[in-house]
Amino acid sequence: MMEFDEVIRRVGEFGRIQLRTTIFGGLVTMTTALQMMVTVFMQQSPAHRCAIPGLANDTFEIQGAWHQYLINQTIPVDENDQYEGCLWRSGNDSGNGSVLSCNEWVYDTSVFPRTFPTEFGLLCGSSLLINMVNVVYLTGVAAGAIVGGLAADCIGRKTVAFIFCLIHGVGGVGAALSPTYGAFVAFRFFVGTCHGAANNCVLVLGMEFVSPRKRIISVCVLGISWGAGIVLATPLAYLIRDWRYLQLTVALPPFLYLGFWWIIPESPRWLLSRGRYKEAERIVRWASRVNDGKMPETGHFLNEHSLQITPTLSPLKIFKAPRLMARTAVAICGWYKHCFRSLATRN
Repeated sequence: MMEFDEVIRRVGEFGRIQLRTTIFGGLVTMTTALQMMVTVFMQQSPAHRCAIPGLANDTFEIQGAWHQYLINQTIPVDENDQYEGCLWRSGNDSGNGSVLSCNEWVYDTSVFPRTFPTEFGLLCGSSLLINMVNVVYLTGVAAGAIVGGLAADCIGRKTVAFIFCLIHGVGGVGAALSPTYGAFVAFRFFVGTCHGAANNCVLVLGMEFVSPRKRIISVCVLGISWGAGIVLATPLAYLIRDWRYLQLTVALPPFLYLGFWWIIPESPRWLLSRGRYKEAERIVRWASRVNDGKMPETGHFLNEHSLQITPTLSPLKIFKAPRLMARTAVAICGWYKHCFRSLATRN
């Protein structure tokens, strides 16, 4: 019988099987980054003003002198001599009319022909509902990180990763086709849940079948993929200006990733932890053939002693290790700073 780290060395520390798994994880991570960042462009509130009551063909662009006159009579200006975006004047006399709030607007469509706020009227007093979408999304990310980890321990890394990959695509398509604000928020919650769950699952799946000294490759690939997704959001939004088409474009790739199901294995390390030794041996032999490794094709080489079991410790033990507690505090502060800066940039 062999220890599992020795099995990995004989199979190949980072062969074709591990490369496939890492590529799958990188693609999933890049797509989750895209899904998060496209909201920066989808939720843009373009320049706007109240629609002139009774004028059916009103537009944000000035149509002529007559149109300019109606705007001047109907729309008040602010301290910067710009037309108010949320107020209109009910009287014909610019000096005596009552100033009221409006619920219909015309928009500058020169940059974005249609955005999420303009389609659902999330302007002026309703603008806070835009930020609520982001709050719900991040709540889903937190929930997914918890649920995904527990599910991966019970069901399997590969199975859970692909389930959430599928839901990620379905939720993204649903968000793109949402007829109402409530439906969009619900679908974005599911997309956020899959973001938290899928990212954690592909990270663990990629690292558990790689030798300790090669794990940095898997981690770096996922980090680079996340950055690539953030960077790609800008040119993608530049090419696709309509928010529904943009949301649909970033939602479709996960369906293509499902093809990896037949070319990457379940984590043998997880199978060993569950006592499924024959399945683990079958996967190891298959990986050895693909990687041109040196594992025997017959006999048993894995059992309950192949995997070193680390004793479980209470999280409260951290308070008895000052150095570890200090490092944890620094990491927490760093993540808070990152999240606040990211949200400030997006808003």
